[in-house]
Amino acid sequence: MMSAVNANTSPPREINTLELSFNVASEVFTYSHFKVIGACAWVEEDPLGIPYIVMSLELDEYMPDLLVTVFNEANDNPWDMMKAIYDPVAFSFSNVLAKSTTGDELGNGQVPVSNDPQNKGNGLITKYVDVIGDPMPLNLFPFPHLRADTTPFIPYYSSALDIAGRIGIAEKLQPNTYNPFGSIIGSSFVNKWGYEFPRDMTIPNSNDYIASVMAGLHSADIVTNNNPLHIVKSLDDSCGTNCAVANVVQETSDTNEIWQELYPNNRHIQLGQSQLTFAPGQSLGQADESAGNGNYVFAVWRHYRGCMQMGGKFLWATIPVASTTKAGV
Repeated sequence: MMSAVNANTSPPREINTLELSFNVASEVFTYSHFKVIGACAWVEEDPLGIPYIVMSLELDEYMPDLLVTVFNEANDNPWDMMKAIYDPVAFSFSNVLAKSTTGDELGNGQVPVSNDPQNKGNGLITKYVDVIGDPMPLNLFPFPHLRADTTPFIPYYSSALDIAGRIGIAEKLQPNTYNPFGSIIGSSFVNKWGYEFPRDMTIPNSNDYIASVMAGLHSADIVTNNNPLHIVKSLDDSCGTNCAVANVVQETSDTNEIWQELYPNNRHIQLGQSQLTFAPGQSLGQADESAGNGNYVFAVWRHYRGCMQMGGKFLWATIPVASTTKAGV
Protein backbone atom coordinates (compact mmCIF):
# COMPACT_ATOMS: atom_id res chain seq x y z
CA MET A 1 0.00 0.00 0.00
CA MET A 2 1.19 3.50 -0.80
CA SER A 3 1.81 6.03 1.93
CA ALA A 4 1.96 9.80 2.20
CA VAL A 5 5.61 9.46 3.18
CA ASN A 6 6.59 7.83 -0.11
CA ALA A 7 9.00 9.70 -2.39
CA ASN A 8 6.25 10.97 -4.69
CA THR A 9 3.33 12.49 -2.81
CA SER A 10 2.30 14.94 -5.54
CA PRO A 11 -0.88 14.37 -7.56
CA PRO A 12 -0.11 12.34 -10.72
CA ARG A 13 -2.18 14.91 -12.59
CA GLU A 14 -4.21 18.00 -11.81
CA ILE A 15 -7.93 18.42 -12.33
CA ASN A 16 -9.50 21.59 -13.71
CA THR A 17 -12.72 23.36 -12.78
CA LEU A 18 -14.59 22.16 -15.86
CA GLU A 19 -13.81 18.51 -15.10
CA LEU A 20 -14.78 18.93 -11.46
CA SER A 21 -18.09 20.50 -12.46
CA PHE A 22 -18.71 17.73 -14.99
CA ASN A 23 -18.08 15.04 -12.36
CA VAL A 24 -20.59 16.72 -10.05
CA ALA A 25 -23.18 17.19 -12.82
CA SER A 26 -22.83 13.58 -13.94
CA GLU A 27 -24.24 12.39 -10.61
CA VAL A 28 -27.14 14.82 -10.17
CA PHE A 29 -29.74 12.08 -10.55
CA THR A 30 -27.80 9.83 -8.18
CA TYR A 31 -27.24 12.19 -5.27
CA SER A 32 -29.88 14.95 -5.42
CA HIS A 33 -32.85 12.81 -4.27
CA PHE A 34 -35.11 15.60 -5.52
CA LYS A 35 -38.68 15.65 -4.16
CA VAL A 36 -41.54 18.16 -4.19
CA ILE A 37 -43.00 18.01 -0.67
CA GLY A 38 -45.56 20.81 -0.81
CA ALA A 39 -46.23 24.43 -1.66
CA CYS A 40 -45.49 27.83 -0.13
CA ALA A 41 -47.59 30.99 -0.23
CA TRP A 42 -46.26 34.56 -0.36
CA VAL A 43 -48.00 37.93 -0.31
CA GLU A 44 -46.79 40.43 -2.88
CA GLU A 45 -48.10 43.82 -4.00
CA ASP A 46 -48.81 45.13 -7.48
CA PRO A 47 -47.66 48.63 -8.58
CA LEU A 48 -50.78 50.14 -6.99
CA GLY A 49 -50.05 48.52 -3.62
CA ILE A 50 -52.79 45.93 -3.88
CA PRO A 51 -51.74 42.63 -2.26
CA TYR A 52 -52.01 39.31 -4.02
CA ILE A 53 -50.85 35.77 -3.29
CA VAL A 54 -48.18 33.91 -5.24
CA MET A 55 -47.16 30.28 -4.81
CA SER A 56 -43.80 28.49 -4.93
CA LEU A 57 -42.72 24.88 -4.57
CA GLU A 58 -41.53 23.36 -1.31
CA LEU A 59 -38.62 20.99 -1.98
CA ASP A 60 -36.49 18.34 -0.34
CA GLU A 61 -33.15 17.76 -2.08
CA TYR A 62 -29.39 17.43 -1.74
CA MET A 63 -27.26 20.13 -3.37
CA PRO A 64 -23.47 20.05 -4.00
CA ASP A 65 -22.54 23.37 -2.41
CA LEU A 66 -19.01 22.69 -1.09
CA LEU A 67 -15.80 21.33 -2.63
CA VAL A 68 -13.17 19.99 -0.22
CA THR A 69 -9.58 19.51 -1.41
CA VAL A 70 -7.25 17.37 0.73
CA PHE A 71 -3.56 17.19 -0.13
CA ASN A 72 -0.12 16.34 1.24
CA GLU A 73 2.18 19.29 0.53
CA ALA A 74 1.77 23.03 0.33
CA ASN A 75 2.02 23.05 -3.48
CA ASP A 76 0.10 19.84 -4.16
CA ASN A 77 -3.55 20.91 -4.34
CA PRO A 78 -4.93 18.70 -7.15
CA TRP A 79 -7.41 21.43 -8.22
CA ASP A 80 -5.29 23.48 -10.61
CA MET A 81 -7.09 26.81 -10.14
CA MET A 82 -6.84 26.74 -6.35
CA LYS A 83 -3.20 25.68 -6.58
CA ALA A 84 -2.36 28.60 -8.88
CA ILE A 85 -4.50 31.38 -7.41
CA TYR A 86 -5.56 30.79 -3.82
CA ASP A 87 -3.00 28.51 -2.16
CA PRO A 88 0.15 30.61 -2.82
CA VAL A 89 -1.39 33.55 -0.98
CA ALA A 90 -2.76 31.38 1.82
CA PHE A 91 0.51 29.52 2.39
CA SER A 92 2.66 32.65 2.25
CA PHE A 93 0.55 34.29 4.92
CA SER A 94 0.20 31.13 7.00
CA ASN A 95 3.97 30.54 7.13
CA VAL A 96 4.44 34.03 8.51
CA LEU A 97 1.68 33.40 11.03
CA ALA A 98 3.03 29.96 11.99
CA LYS A 99 6.56 31.28 12.52
CA SER A 100 5.32 34.14 14.66
CA THR A 101 3.11 31.79 16.68
CA THR A 102 5.11 28.57 16.99
CA GLY A 103 8.57 29.49 15.70
CA ASP A 104 8.35 26.88 12.93
CA GLU A 105 7.04 26.74 9.38
CA LEU A 106 4.10 24.51 8.52
CA GLY A 107 4.78 20.80 8.36
CA ASN A 108 3.00 17.82 6.84
CA GLY A 109 3.17 14.04 6.49
CA GLN A 110 3.11 11.15 8.92
CA VAL A 111 4.71 10.55 12.30
CA PRO A 112 4.92 7.05 13.75
CA VAL A 113 2.79 7.17 16.91
CA SER A 114 0.25 9.33 18.69
CA ASN A 115 0.75 10.83 22.12
CA ASP A 116 -2.96 11.69 22.22
CA PRO A 117 -4.48 9.75 25.16
CA GLN A 118 -7.67 9.19 23.16
CA ASN A 119 -5.81 7.52 20.29
CA LYS A 120 -2.50 6.35 21.71
CA GLY A 121 -0.73 3.76 19.57
CA ASN A 122 -2.11 4.88 16.21
CA GLY A 123 -0.09 6.53 13.48
CA LEU A 124 -0.62 10.19 12.74
CA ILE A 125 -1.21 11.70 9.31
CA THR A 126 -1.42 15.44 8.69
CA LYS A 127 -3.13 16.91 5.63
CA TYR A 128 -3.78 20.33 4.14
CA VAL A 129 -7.44 21.08 3.43
CA ASP A 130 -9.28 23.84 1.55
CA VAL A 131 -13.07 24.23 1.58
CA ILE A 132 -14.44 26.21 -1.38
CA GLY A 133 -17.92 27.08 -2.66
CA ASP A 134 -18.75 24.57 -5.42
CA PRO A 135 -18.24 26.22 -8.84
CA MET A 136 -20.91 24.14 -10.59
CA PRO A 137 -23.66 26.50 -11.88
CA LEU A 138 -26.80 25.29 -10.14
CA ASN A 139 -28.93 26.79 -12.91
CA LEU A 140 -27.80 23.79 -14.98
CA PHE A 141 -29.75 21.47 -12.67
CA PRO A 142 -32.47 19.64 -14.65
CA PHE A 143 -35.11 20.51 -12.02
CA PRO A 144 -35.91 23.34 -9.57
CA HIS A 145 -33.59 23.96 -6.64
CA LEU A 146 -33.47 25.94 -3.44
CA ARG A 147 -31.22 28.91 -2.83
CA ALA A 148 -27.67 27.73 -2.10
CA ASP A 149 -26.03 28.47 1.23
CA THR A 150 -22.65 29.02 -0.46
CA THR A 151 -21.16 31.19 -3.20
CA PRO A 152 -19.17 29.55 -6.03
CA PHE A 153 -15.37 29.89 -5.77
CA ILE A 154 -15.48 31.60 -2.34
CA PRO A 155 -12.88 30.13 0.07
CA TYR A 156 -14.51 29.22 3.38
CA TYR A 157 -11.62 27.46 5.08
CA SER A 158 -7.91 26.83 4.70
CA SER A 159 -6.27 24.57 7.25
CA ALA A 160 -2.99 26.34 6.55
CA LEU A 161 -4.45 29.62 7.82
CA ASP A 162 -6.16 27.98 10.79
CA ILE A 163 -3.02 27.62 12.89
CA ALA A 164 -4.76 26.85 16.20
CA GLY A 165 -6.95 24.27 14.49
CA ARG A 166 -4.10 22.75 12.50
CA ILE A 167 -1.96 22.05 15.54
CA GLY A 168 -4.98 20.83 17.50
CA ILE A 169 -5.27 23.42 20.26
CA ALA A 170 -8.45 25.19 19.07
CA GLU A 171 -10.63 22.44 20.49
CA LYS A 172 -8.29 21.03 23.09
CA LEU A 173 -9.10 24.24 24.93
CA GLN A 174 -12.81 23.43 24.68
CA PRO A 175 -14.66 21.06 27.05
CA ASN A 176 -16.00 17.62 26.09
CA THR A 177 -13.73 17.01 23.10
CA TYR A 178 -12.06 13.89 24.52
CA ASN A 179 -14.87 11.40 24.96
CA PRO A 180 -13.53 8.06 23.64
CA PHE A 181 -17.06 6.63 23.43
CA GLY A 182 -18.77 9.61 21.75
CA SER A 183 -18.67 11.31 18.34
CA ILE A 184 -17.30 8.13 16.75
CA ILE A 185 -17.14 7.94 12.95
CA GLY A 186 -17.50 4.26 12.21
CA SER A 187 -19.64 1.25 12.96
CA SER A 188 -18.38 0.75 16.51
CA PHE A 189 -15.77 1.79 19.04
CA VAL A 190 -13.40 -0.96 17.85
CA ASN A 191 -14.11 -0.50 14.12
CA LYS A 192 -13.88 3.23 13.64
CA TRP A 193 -12.22 5.78 11.37
CA GLY A 194 -11.77 8.23 14.22
CA TYR A 195 -13.65 10.96 16.05
CA GLU A 196 -15.47 14.13 15.08
CA PHE A 197 -13.66 16.00 17.86
CA PRO A 198 -11.14 17.51 18.09
CA ARG A 199 -11.57 18.83 14.55
CA ASP A 200 -7.92 19.18 13.55
CA MET A 201 -6.02 18.10 10.43
CA THR A 202 -3.72 15.61 12.13
CA ILE A 203 -5.59 12.31 12.12
CA PRO A 204 -4.68 9.39 14.41
CA ASN A 205 -4.98 6.66 11.78
CA SER A 206 -2.32 4.85 9.76
CA ASN A 207 -4.62 4.55 6.70
CA ASP A 208 -3.89 7.55 4.47
CA TYR A 209 -7.25 7.38 2.68
CA ILE A 210 -9.25 7.35 5.92
CA ALA A 211 -7.10 10.15 7.32
CA SER A 212 -7.73 12.24 4.19
CA VAL A 213 -11.51 11.82 4.35
CA MET A 214 -11.46 12.54 8.08
CA ALA A 215 -9.46 15.75 7.57
CA GLY A 216 -11.95 16.83 4.91
CA LEU A 217 -14.87 15.96 7.19
CA HIS A 218 -13.34 17.94 10.07
CA SER A 219 -12.91 20.98 7.82
CA ALA A 220 -16.46 20.90 6.42
CA ASP A 221 -17.74 20.38 9.98
CA ILE A 222 -15.86 23.52 11.10
CA VAL A 223 -17.32 25.56 8.22
CA THR A 224 -20.94 24.54 8.83
CA ASN A 225 -21.07 24.33 12.65
CA ASN A 226 -19.96 26.26 15.73
CA ASN A 227 -16.24 26.93 15.46
CA PRO A 228 -14.75 29.01 18.30
CA LEU A 229 -11.00 29.77 17.97
CA HIS A 230 -10.86 28.57 14.35
CA ILE A 231 -10.03 30.90 11.45
CA VAL A 232 -12.93 30.27 9.09
CA LYS A 233 -15.66 31.95 7.03
CA SER A 234 -18.73 30.34 8.56
CA LEU A 235 -21.90 29.34 6.76
CA ASP A 236 -25.15 30.54 8.29
CA ASP A 237 -28.02 28.41 6.95
CA SER A 238 -28.96 31.12 4.47
CA CYS A 239 -31.26 29.32 2.03
CA GLY A 240 -34.14 31.58 3.08
CA THR A 241 -37.46 31.76 4.93
CA ASN A 242 -38.94 28.39 5.94
CA CYS A 243 -35.82 26.72 4.54
CA ALA A 244 -32.93 24.92 6.22
CA VAL A 245 -29.73 23.23 5.12
CA ALA A 246 -28.10 20.47 7.16
CA ASN A 247 -24.74 20.99 8.77
CA VAL A 248 -21.95 18.46 8.26
CA VAL A 249 -21.85 15.95 11.11
CA GLN A 250 -20.34 12.58 11.87
CA GLU A 251 -22.58 9.84 10.47
CA THR A 252 -22.35 6.52 8.70
CA SER A 253 -25.54 7.19 6.74
CA ASP A 254 -26.18 9.88 4.11
CA THR A 255 -28.76 11.76 6.15
CA ASN A 256 -27.16 15.21 6.54
CA GLU A 257 -24.72 15.07 3.67
CA ILE A 258 -23.50 12.84 0.85
CA TRP A 259 -19.78 12.73 0.06
CA GLN A 260 -18.72 12.30 -3.56
CA GLU A 261 -15.08 11.76 -4.44
CA LEU A 262 -14.31 13.79 -7.58
CA TYR A 263 -10.55 13.16 -7.73
CA PRO A 264 -8.84 10.84 -8.34
CA ASN A 265 -11.96 8.68 -8.84
CA ASN A 266 -15.57 9.70 -9.30
CA ARG A 267 -17.47 7.67 -6.70
CA HIS A 268 -19.57 7.74 -3.56
CA ILE A 269 -17.83 7.80 -0.16
CA GLN A 270 -19.37 5.84 2.69
CA LEU A 271 -18.22 7.51 5.89
CA GLY A 272 -17.13 5.03 8.53
CA GLN A 273 -17.17 2.06 6.15
CA SER A 274 -16.03 -1.14 7.85
CA GLN A 275 -12.41 -2.14 7.28
CA LEU A 276 -13.05 -5.72 8.38
CA THR A 277 -14.35 -6.90 5.00
CA PHE A 278 -11.06 -6.50 3.13
CA ALA A 279 -8.80 -9.44 2.36
CA PRO A 280 -5.32 -9.67 3.90
CA GLY A 281 -2.94 -7.30 2.15
CA GLN A 282 -5.75 -4.99 1.05
CA SER A 283 -7.05 -1.90 2.78
CA LEU A 284 -9.91 0.56 2.53
CA GLY A 285 -9.26 3.25 -0.10
CA GLN A 286 -6.10 1.59 -1.41
CA ALA A 287 -7.01 2.16 -5.08
CA ASP A 288 -7.94 5.79 -4.43
CA GLU A 289 -4.74 6.53 -2.55
CA SER A 290 -2.67 4.91 -5.30
CA ALA A 291 -4.47 6.79 -8.09
CA GLY A 292 -3.97 10.21 -6.50
CA ASN A 293 -0.84 9.69 -4.37
CA GLY A 294 -2.96 10.57 -1.33
CA ASN A 295 -4.49 13.78 -2.76
CA TYR A 296 -8.25 14.23 -3.16
CA VAL A 297 -11.14 16.48 -4.13
CA PHE A 298 -14.57 15.82 -2.63
CA ALA A 299 -17.99 17.34 -3.28
CA VAL A 300 -20.31 17.64 -0.28
CA TRP A 301 -24.00 17.33 -1.17
CA ARG A 302 -25.84 18.84 1.79
CA HIS A 303 -29.49 18.20 2.60
CA TYR A 304 -31.77 21.17 1.83
CA ARG A 305 -35.45 21.35 2.73
CA GLY A 306 -37.94 24.21 2.38
CA CYS A 307 -39.46 26.86 0.15
CA MET A 308 -38.24 28.27 -3.11
CA GLN A 309 -37.93 31.96 -2.24
CA MET A 310 -40.19 34.70 -3.61
CA GLY A 311 -39.99 38.46 -3.25
CA GLY A 312 -43.00 39.00 -1.01
CA LYS A 313 -43.89 38.26 2.61
CA PHE A 314 -43.98 34.60 3.61
CA LEU A 315 -47.53 33.47 4.44
CA TRP A 316 -47.55 29.70 4.93
CA ALA A 317 -46.06 26.40 3.78
CA THR A 318 -47.31 22.85 3.59
CA ILE A 319 -44.50 21.72 5.93
CA PRO A 320 -43.04 24.17 8.49
CA VAL A 321 -39.24 24.00 8.48
CA ALA A 322 -37.16 25.02 11.50
CA SER A 323 -33.75 26.66 11.11
CA THR A 324 -30.73 24.39 11.40
CA THR A 325 -29.23 24.09 14.89
CA LYS A 326 -25.48 24.52 14.88
CA ALA A 327 -23.58 21.59 16.35
CA GLY A 328 -20.17 21.52 17.96
CA VAL A 329 -18.44 22.90 20.99
